[in-house]
Parts: sequence; C-alpha cells; structure tokens
Amino acid sequence: MNKKTRFTGFTVVALWLGLVGTGGWFILSVGEALLAWQQVQHWQPVTVQLESLQRQQMTQGNASSLTTQIMARYHYTFNGKRYTAERVGSYEGMPLVDGWHEAIYDRLKAIPYNRRAAARELTAWVNPQHPQESLLDRSLRWVVPLLLSPAALFLFATAWLLVFERRQRARGEVNGVAAQIERLPGDPELATERAWRTGVMYSDSYGSLWVAWLI
Repeated sequence: MNKKTRFTGFTVVALWLGLVGTGGWFILSVGEALLAWQQVQHWQPVTVQLESLQRQQMTQGNASSLTTQIMARYHYTFNGKRYTAERVGSYEGMPLVDGWHEAIYDRLKAIPYNRRAAARELTAWVNPQHPQESLLDRSLRWVVPLLLSPAALFLFATAWLLVFERRQRARGEVNGVAAQIERLPGDPELATERAWRTGVMYSDSYGSLWVAWLI
C-alpha cells in the first residue's frame, strides 16, 4: 500500500469520523436541551428583583460570526430566606442556532424599572427542593430539537452511505483481483505474492476499509 492509498484511506476515515462526531454532538445538544427543560417544569414561580443585566457579544470561528452571552444577576426570597442567582434559561448553549439570547435580553430590558424595589421585578422559577437553584426563563427552545435532529439524521445517513459505497467498491475490486490472480500462471500462493509485488492487487479503497471495520 503506497502513500496515495494510505492518504485516501485516512481521508475517508477522517470524513466518516467527522460526520458521526458532528451528528453525535447535535444529538447530545438536543438531549441536553430537552432534559434541562423537563427538569425545571415542576419549579415554582417566585418574584425576583433583577439587579444587573448585560449582553456580551463575542466572535466565534471568524470575525463575521458573533455570539451573544447574557449575564444577569437577581435576588429573591423563598420561605423567608434571601437568595441570589445568575441563571437565565434552562438551556443556554448553541447561541448560533436561534435568536433566543437576543430575544431574552430584549424582553428583560423592556421590563419597567421599579423605583420602590430599586430593580426590575419579574417572575422567575425556583426549585422548591433546592431553593438556591432558579432561572428566569424555563421555556423550551424548540428550534434546537427541530433543527438539530434532522441535521444529525442527515449526517448519520451520509456516514452510512459513505461506508456502503466504499464497501461496494472494495468488494468489486477484490473480485477483480481474484479473477486476475486466477489467470496468473504457477502456484496460487506465489501468484498472489507476485500480484502484490507487481501492483495487480493495488486497491485505492484498501485503507478506507478501516471505516467498515469501525462499524
């Protein structure tokens, strides 16, 4: 197997791993978002005072890709005890998927300032079993599962088609090599060795069979 064959095989393996890895990351993100949403559905409403609210924009990947991070600080009283928290949503990952970060910032910013409380007042959600846990928005970001789930299925299907195509090509080349070996004169084992040395058994898909072995 020469450098060209190894390069082709490694390229196919790298492509397959990239497709499966990205699809798996999408599935994990969807699962994380759904699990976080489910866990906060039994939390109780509580009035909180929003002390500070900031929106920080950062570049991701390249200068034209901006992500928004919302930083909030608020306090509340639950069962006669005061707590301070900073969590905003049930799932705050994947900032480039939808406009949730910008929307929640605009909604919080639009809450009128309460001079008596010296803060913006709004309804948040607190975990009754662990009152130190709370968040401002417990809604599900539907765009995350609706967009990432089909994308993950597409990547998995592409990875499967890649393996299927390489298997079919390798099978056809193996059958072709077997037919050529049968036509070589002499002992079958010596003919096979001679075929390797002369390049008859050279297969561009040899290295890519690693993909099939991984499956």
